[in-house]
Formats: sequence, structure tokens, C-alpha cells
Amino acid sequence: MRAGVEVGEPHEHPEAVAALLAAHEFDVVLGSLHFVNDLPSFSRRYFRDQTLEEGVASYFSALAALAVAGDFDVLAHFDIICRAAYRAFGAVIADYSPYEGLMRQVLRILIERGKGLEINTAIAYRRMGDLASTLQVLRWYREMGGDIITLGSDAHHPRDVGAGCDGALDLARSAGFDRLATYEGRQVRRVSI
Repeated sequence: MRAGVEVGEPHEHPEAVAALLAAHEFDVVLGSLHFVNDLPSFSRRYFRDQTLEEGVASYFSALAALAVAGDFDVLAHFDIICRAAYRAFGAVIADYSPYEGLMRQVLRILIERGKGLEINTAIAYRRMGDLASTLQVLRWYREMGGDIITLGSDAHHPRDVGAGCDGALDLARSAGFDRLATYEGRQVRRVSI
């Protein structure tokens, strides 16, 4: 049996994360960003005083800070901001091109640090968008030399465990990946897809 944990804002709470990771033997640690300037990046409240463009840019800047300093193995749901955009504006972020420089900065940091990137299926099965924008990011990641990807359904209910993963496998293949990453003792292992 393997065990994993998701740590939110690990760059902002390094002592708490270090204590948690020292107390337990996890196989994989997911790093995630749920709050930016104390605003939930998954909620319509995030955009209360920001335009869509300002909020997304601010989110990706904070994501870069997490990527630089957080103790994690895989960056989880980098696209959680899509949920807030959908809830606030009914907007589906189908194109990350306006934020390409910011996203590539995050990807470059992940690659340099040997960290993975999660393909998260939640926006698709929760009908807040599709994975076409994720394909765009995966292609950038692959083009830049990234090769550590995982799948996640961000399930908060048993019925959602693994939801959308077949489509995510197709997406990974479309981006040029032929292997997925798994973890054991926080060491990456690769399996063919």
C-alpha cells in the first residue's frame, strides 16, 4: 500500500510541512495552491476585486513562488484557477497563451527541481471546462524537457475517484508522453502508457 499527502501552500508554511513530512513516511507529496492573498483560488470570491486577467496572472505568479520554495514532488491541479473563473464569470479558460510567460516560468522551475506536473481531470468532469487548455500546457512542458506527469481526479467523493482518467491518458499521449510517473518513498518511478 502506498500513501500520499497534499500540502497546500507549502512555500508559506515550511515548518508545518517539514514537521508533517518528518512524522510520516509518504510515497508522494502533492503541492497545491488554494489561496492567493488570503482569497480562495477555487471560488468566485477570488475575483471579487480583480478582472479575469488580473486574477489569473496573480495566481500564476503565486504558483511560481510555490514551485520555487515548496517541499513537494508533484504540482497538483495547476489549473484550479479555472474553477474560480468559471464560478465568477462563467468563463472557460480554453487558452493559456495570454499567460504563457508566467506558465512557462512555473514549468521551468518544476523541470529544474525535478518535480512532476499533474494532469487533473476535475474541471472536465465537473463541467467547468475541458482539458484542451491542459494539453497546451503539457505540450509546453514536454517541449521544455519536462517528463514527469501524473494523473489526478481531485476526488472529494468516492464516486469521483479516477473520473476522467481515460481522457487524461489520451491527453498525455497527444502531448507526446509515453510514460506516467508513480512514486514510492518520494522517488519517481515510470510506467508505460
